[in-house]
Amino acid sequence: MKKDFTLIVYAENNFSVLNRMINICNRRRVRIKKLLANELEDPHRGEACFILYTTEEIAEKVQLQVDKLIEVEETKLYEGAESFHKEAQLAGVE
Repeated sequence: MKKDFTLIVYAENNFSVLNRMINICNRRRVRIKKLLANELEDPHRGEACFILYTTEEIAEKVQLQVDKLIEVEETKLYEGAESFHKEAQLAGVE
């Protein structure tokens, strides 16, 4: 059964990394409901938060594929959208 998952990714801050993350979701036909990308204190590091609408099995597979990218330092997967909204508040968006 499909539901919302929050995927938080910490990675190097460059353009091509975000593009590759989106391509991973597109290849698996995962719907991205919301996307938030921001720079952390260190200008060479960034954070991307996704709300994905998919099954738990596919969400875990997407997390593993994103984690394999060379520039990615850490990924976290949460069920629901609450974690996304907390990250958005910390970034000053919502």
